[in-house]
Amino acid sequence: MATMKSELVRPFVVVEGMSSSGKSTAVRGMDKYLVDWVKVREPGGTEFGDLIRTVVQQTEFGHPVDPLAAFLGYSASRAQLVSEVIMPQLVDGENVISDRWWYSSYAYQGGGEGLDRGFIRAVSLKVTRGLVPLTLFFDLVPEVVLERRGAKDDLDRYDLQAIDFFARVRQAYLELGEQVDHWRVIDASQSRDKVVQDCLEVLCEYGLVRI
Repeated sequence: MATMKSELVRPFVVVEGMSSSGKSTAVRGMDKYLVDWVKVREPGGTEFGDLIRTVVQQTEFGHPVDPLAAFLGYSASRAQLVSEVIMPQLVDGENVISDRWWYSSYAYQGGGEGLDRGFIRAVSLKVTRGLVPLTLFFDLVPEVVLERRGAKDDLDRYDLQAIDFFARVRQAYLELGEQVDHWRVIDASQSRDKVVQDCLEVLCEYGLVRI
């Protein structure tokens, strides 16, 4: 499969990885360096997108969600986020950091649920207007994901999957990391402080923060 060679959109940063990998915690840990940054999350980030997130992910509705339906729902949410928030902020010269990107669909719906990854990539590149962020991938083995899952109160339907699901998700992430530019791996099994330090060093390397 061909790699995706594209110019980095500055300053646009994405944190990626499986649930419980510590992405959100690390972003909070970098707060004093990201004071003026616009912070968004996926899925959601807009009123429209938050509704889709709730319907697709939450277990309270008691119905299975087809992987294609989930991907298209997330894509609709993503398109709105790009149009309503990310693009206008970047055009205005603001720094943007997003908790997840279309790479999550590649890993979860593609790797975890078996949806065609070429299809996911093609649609997602259209939806996101080809934006290429600097990506910090929080890598964590499935066994640790399951250990950390026990401490969560707000489990969604993906959190409840078995270990083989997370193994497929991780493998898809690793595969994707060989195809896209500006992808940096963060060892998410380390202490919170070390993870934050590693993230800041990458951002510093790209000239996005000073430490």
